[in-house]
Amino acid sequence: MCVVIPTWNGWDMLEHCLIALDRQTVHPAQVVVVDNGSGDGTGSKVRDRWPRVQVVDLPENEGFAGGCNRGIEAAARDLDIVLLNNDARPDPTWLEELVRAGDAAPARVGVLSAKMIGSNGLIDSTGDYLTSWGMAFQRGHGELDEGQYDRSTDIFSACGGASLFRRTLLEQVGTFDESFFAYYEDVDLCFRARLAGWDVQLVPGATVVHEGGGTSGRVLGFRRYHASRNVWFLLVKNVPTPLLPGLLLRTALVQAWWLLAAARHRQLGTALRAHRDALRRVPELLRARRVVQARRAVAVSEVARWLPRRRSDVSARTSDRPG
Repeated sequence: MCVVIPTWNGWDMLEHCLIALDRQTVHPAQVVVVDNGSGDGTGSKVRDRWPRVQVVDLPENEGFAGGCNRGIEAAARDLDIVLLNNDARPDPTWLEELVRAGDAAPARVGVLSAKMIGSNGLIDSTGDYLTSWGMAFQRGHGELDEGQYDRSTDIFSACGGASLFRRTLLEQVGTFDESFFAYYEDVDLCFRARLAGWDVQLVPGATVVHEGGGTSGRVLGFRRYHASRNVWFLLVKNVPTPLLPGLLLRTALVQAWWLLAAARHRQLGTALRAHRDALRRVPELLRARRVVQARRAVAVSEVARWLPRRRSDVSARTSDRPG
């Protein structure tokens, strides 16, 4: 496997990430660090301290999506891809658990996702879900880890910050959509994969500690802009036609409420610009949609089942089917 780590001005976090990667019980065949135009000397520091790590230097920031894609392009063609955030510190058996689960999983399982624990000790993510109101959220986020997510299950989407993607899946459905730049690009890729007949599985024994927002949190309004814009990208591209009108209407209602929240945080202009920019991309999104929907191999009723009405409808104990 090849571990790909995109980074942007994050040497302070990346150093700890690479130290943790060195301590893995199973070592990757290749490690690629993609430096997204950093100004903190990341590339030279990695080369000095980890000469076996391949560094891809980009002249400018291409975002999480672009950075991951450049890393995937640099990986050996016969290797599966494991993505790792620069602000994540994997447990020593993280890779071993992902590899073991991948070897045991059915061929239709194309993505294997780790359990992410926040630096506060609470659960950060055990996979992502998308509701029928157009809201993506992290399964288990903010909960005390009491073993309620310690069963390997089928999930809607993996978090791109610590997951294994089979090479065959990427060859079939493509890599990350770089128009997303950051946020929801992993949900988009997993949505496309599931529409094409692939499954996504949680591997609870593969654990990382994740700072969360370690890079994007440093830029005011970054998350609000990209999350507000990219939810439209995600839905227009991937939701089958019979489900799309109702979902877009419900999403518009949610986004109107979020505009009020943006105003309270003095970011209304940022949010409005995000929606404006999404509207400008509609022709491009419709072209992408035709490609995605042409690959769809599952029934509309199955897609509807993936999209719960409420976040509370997703229960760690009752809602997931075994992977």
